[in-house]
Amino acid sequence: VDLQQRRQQDTALKLTDRDAEVVLEADVAASVERVWTAMTDPLQQLRWRVGATSVESDREPGVGAKTHCVHGRTAVTQEIVDWQPESYYSFTEHN
Repeated sequence: VDLQQRRQQDTALKLTDRDAEVVLEADVAASVERVWTAMTDPLQQLRWRVGATSVESDREPGVGAKTHCVHGRTAVTQEIVDWQPESYYSFTEHN
């Protein structure tokens, strides 16, 4: 039994659009895999996050992973709270 996977399943939230303060959605002319990588890989995020000078994650993406994004003097931490690979993910954000 993969205990880490089991723990994530037990603690993962199941969110809907009604639970969110903001929902971002777009149609993109690329494969699901390519878009998913662009959204979740810190090095790829540097290419599309406007004004970002640094994007680092504390581990592989999934529930509980934290990404630290620096925009000039502003640093933002995002923690993944719901993770449905190649479908969607939800996060909380703190300055």
